[in-house]
Amino acid sequence: MSENKHNDESPLTSCYRYFPLESGALYLTRIKPSDDGLYRCTAHNLATKKTRISGEASLQVTLQTPEHRPPKFLSPWEVHSVPRGGNKTLNCGASGNPAPTLSWTFGEPPKPVFEKSVGVSRVLFTNVTVDQSGVYTCIASNMAANGTVVSINQTFPLEVLVPPKFISTPVSQVYPAAKTVRFNCTAQGRPVPKIIWYKDGQRLQINGRIKQNTRQLVLSTTVSADSGVYQCTAVNPLGEVSAAARLVVMSSQYQPDPPEGLSCRPLSSSQVLLQWEKPLPKAKEVQAYTYHTLPTDGGEERQDVSVNTSLVVDKLKPFTNYTFYVRGYSMRSASDASQRVTCETKEGVPLGAPTVQLEPTSPTTLNVTWGPLPSKKAQGLVTKYKIQWRRKGHSSSHVELVKGDAVEYIVT
Repeated sequence: MSENKHNDESPLTSCYRYFPLESGALYLTRIKPSDDGLYRCTAHNLATKKTRISGEASLQVTLQTPEHRPPKFLSPWEVHSVPRGGNKTLNCGASGNPAPTLSWTFGEPPKPVFEKSVGVSRVLFTNVTVDQSGVYTCIASNMAANGTVVSINQTFPLEVLVPPKFISTPVSQVYPAAKTVRFNCTAQGRPVPKIIWYKDGQRLQINGRIKQNTRQLVLSTTVSADSGVYQCTAVNPLGEVSAAARLVVMSSQYQPDPPEGLSCRPLSSSQVLLQWEKPLPKAKEVQAYTYHTLPTDGGEERQDVSVNTSLVVDKLKPFTNYTFYVRGYSMRSASDASQRVTCETKEGVPLGAPTVQLEPTSPTTLNVTWGPLPSKKAQGLVTKYKIQWRRKGHSSSHVELVKGDAVEYIVT
């Protein structure tokens, strides 16, 4: 980006009186009559090889002493960031008459830092450290004709960014089925890294018996399918690091086979009937079952216990697909998961009517419009809308039924 003086279309030469700021503003000090003229800014984009030219700004230099003008900052507020070990310049510029004196403070309580300057202050940080993170405040002051000091301030938050670094990493483990497994993974960095887990190269779905907290991945009541390679990845804007460990879920001679013949049948908008058969040949060893319910489109997995092979799952949402599976438990071990089945609960009664808008289209007609009901409110497929209206002064009402995909109706 460059600033041109319009009189001769030539770029401004480097001068101790000219200070171009990051915001694009040009600050001039110790104004001379030769500075009189038209100025404009030319911006060049090296990537796209495009150039844009701003409108013109006029500077008129007068020999009269102008009235007092309070300080005004030239750059908008923004957060400044720099990688640890990098370099960063904070530019603070303010206009006013007389030219404002600029000073800096840092931290809380504020402590004076850097040297004072007039009009513009450029603070250069080199080989930045984390200790230099914080809020720097630029204070611009000048004096009015009556001797009153007028001051304003602008903050410059400085964030020193640090790439992720592991504090702890997951360790490979071997566990029997139906146990709880924990993988530790913590990382530090600025900003604090986000932890993402993968299994065998695929993003791991966190719900139900698989949970994640700030320090661990927890797998409860493990099954054989949980065996695999688990990868912990710590990510922030400066990069990412990964560490992996293997989990082997062992089966044993005491492990019963999974329940067989699992089926489901919707009973209502909130209930589904589940049925299955005891696994053979160790049917007598199975003493209890856990049945697992999770929304097919994603959500929290629910786990409950039963000693029967037939039960009603309740407290479900209307018109929603649910996936179910069952596990059998003996005194010594637990089976793997049964085959999964999916059922959709029946439709429920709509929880409300759509919002209606009225617009007269002629002296004798009225256009009634509405939007479709959200799925959570509709609780099923809307097949019809009932429109009811009554003329002012009449006791009887008119009722019309329209199709469920309609969004307007004209009353005549």
